[in-house]
Amino acid sequence: MHARPASAAAEEVGCGDLFGGKGGAKFAAPVQAVGAQAHSFVPHRCDTFFNSCGTIQIGCRFASLRQWRLNNEAVRPPPDRLPSPLPEGCYDNEPLNKNDLVHYLLERGLLDYRAVVDGDVMVVEGARRHHNYSVIRRDGAGLFIKQMQPDQAYSAQTLQKEAACYVMMESDPALAEIHALMPRFRSYDPDRHILVVELIGGGENLTELHRRANAFPAEVAQRVGELLARYHEVSSRELLPRANSAIFQGQPPWILSFHLMPRGSMQNLSAANGQFMAILQSYPDFGQALDRVRTGWRRNALIHGDMKFDNVVVRGDDQSMHVVDWELADVGDSAWDVASILQAYLTWWIATLQQVPADGAGDGAQYPLESIQPAIRAFWEAYASSRRLGARDADAELERAVSYAGARMLQTVYESMAWAQSLTQHAVWQVQACMNILKEPRAAATDLLGFSAGVHA
Repeated sequence: MHARPASAAAEEVGCGDLFGGKGGAKFAAPVQAVGAQAHSFVPHRCDTFFNSCGTIQIGCRFASLRQWRLNNEAVRPPPDRLPSPLPEGCYDNEPLNKNDLVHYLLERGLLDYRAVVDGDVMVVEGARRHHNYSVIRRDGAGLFIKQMQPDQAYSAQTLQKEAACYVMMESDPALAEIHALMPRFRSYDPDRHILVVELIGGGENLTELHRRANAFPAEVAQRVGELLARYHEVSSRELLPRANSAIFQGQPPWILSFHLMPRGSMQNLSAANGQFMAILQSYPDFGQALDRVRTGWRRNALIHGDMKFDNVVVRGDDQSMHVVDWELADVGDSAWDVASILQAYLTWWIATLQQVPADGAGDGAQYPLESIQPAIRAFWEAYASSRRLGARDADAELERAVSYAGARMLQTVYESMAWAQSLTQHAVWQVQACMNILKEPRAAATDLLGFSAGVHA
């Protein structure tokens, strides 16, 4: 293979032989990006197959959302034992810090003074798209707080959507089964863009669970399949006929149109994602596959939109399973949520690869694909069974979900490379896998996910 001309200002990304060569090369050209070493790109099988947010326009501020308060029956402590009050408006324009946060929650009745005075409040800061805080208590329910990042105006819209989603599910008895899967809504402040929900007591998300178990239990995967099927089924019956189009606009995921975006329209694009974008826009097969997936997009259920292991939490006391972080919820294609879980399993495998498997040689992965496939099958079979899909419908739905999984993995690469200077080797492997999954979803279902050919045919 020859490198691209220097005038193209690009070299080949090191892909290795991810797809083994037994099925022949489906994409003959190398994956292209800036500033990386050249390697051959030979797709197919597993010794063949491998391996946000868009702006959401809501159109209203939801200023009428109820601001729930706790019934604070505790006796207010003497003034000399209260935290010193903050000057009025001192945190109107700046993100709350840990000290400000306690005062803010006290003022809104979301914490009682006795808990603070007794030392029963611990604030833990997290970091994702927003300023996140967990307020942990020994006695009483904890809180989870999200505040918009000052440089991410779109996140105000997604927080509004999440708050509206909680209020809607909580206020409609017909949607009680979906509401039971969510954290309890406590407050939304549209002026400061702060969302407060109840912390799931003793909760462990699936990323933590899998790491602790050092395995992927099939019974956990089965429960996730049943959980997704439950809210897809209820929403398709109860929510779709009267969904508010100001909240649920039914837009396909942004990644399905990423290859069409002009480079100049992407603000603060990292160097790694510049390489990533160049790959998508340099290979017609990529764009054609994404176009095909996008044109087939359905609006048949409420979808979470950002389904992943981090967003599925198991409560500590009763082991009930919940879904958190509903910012990207929308009316959309139920197969997208299914695809998100499928790619989460595959991404975990790819992240631990030491080398590309070829001709029977091991890949050195900490979690071999064969050890993950039983969980993948348990997840899908529970979902298909709970949705009561017939054989033909299940087969078509699986193929659709596998295609979406390729696109969803592209989104995972983009998000993981948001601050990187260049694509990592594992990211390159993921991109290569995405290309092959999008090109051959049925082969991917067999060679990657471990389903027999025509499993539901």
